[in-house]
Amino acid sequence: MNKIKHEITSINQTKQMSVFSLITIIGMSFVFLTSIFGFTFGSQNVLAQNSAPNSLPDAKTVSDTGKMVLPSSVSGVIIALPDETHHLDSEGKIINPANPHYIPANTVIPSGTAIAFAAGDPNHVHSEIATDSSGKVVWTTTSFPHPGATDSKVLPPGTYAITDAKYPSMKGTVTVESNVKSSGNLIAGAIFAPTPLVESVKSQLQSAGFQIASTADFMSAVTNQPDIAGPQTLIVYSTTQPIDTAKTNLLPIFKSLPYK
Repeated sequence: MNKIKHEITSINQTKQMSVFSLITIIGMSFVFLTSIFGFTFGSQNVLAQNSAPNSLPDAKTVSDTGKMVLPSSVSGVIIALPDETHHLDSEGKIINPANPHYIPANTVIPSGTAIAFAAGDPNHVHSEIATDSSGKVVWTTTSFPHPGATDSKVLPPGTYAITDAKYPSMKGTVTVESNVKSSGNLIAGAIFAPTPLVESVKSQLQSAGFQIASTADFMSAVTNQPDIAGPQTLIVYSTTQPIDTAKTNLLPIFKSLPYK
């Protein structure tokens, strides 16, 4: 009888050990799989973050609000002048009411960021003026035709009114933040293009060394001038090229647009 009890006890102990071993194996497998999935998803998140357009503002936000707040990864911004920017707002030539004279109309940049302007207004010569909060002119750009671009400048922290030396109805602002400092090498900007030509313009930008951050379609506010009427698209782009190189590479794209 004792022998039978001993055998039964041994069997029970063996079963308990088997169950314990099975539980241990399952537990270890779960930890292993969790680690794998955690690493995979973590890697995917890192890749997604690294492939993101450096937190540049969404094109729709810029299109709807006229404001572009740029991150510390930006070292330079190129502000574009849209076609017919020289007209008064009351003349009905404004493509995008939120960005009537500059793209973007209101630019917010980290301190240490260089600023330049590029012309998208055919047959007109421009020169931009930056005035500080006291009314003092702190920068008058070089004159530039279409296609053309200005010199670049780093302004100290503060908010600046932007206008044109020849067309004072043109209005915009640049705000240089004192609490955010430029620490990257991105050059960013935005341009308009007729929506039917967007893929071609994007391809030109990419071939010229620019990355497309985002796009936003909208309907032009103009109804009486075919080249700027109809569906339009705002394209936000970036590049790691030096700002002077970026300006040079943008000009053929401005020239290729069908605005007149």
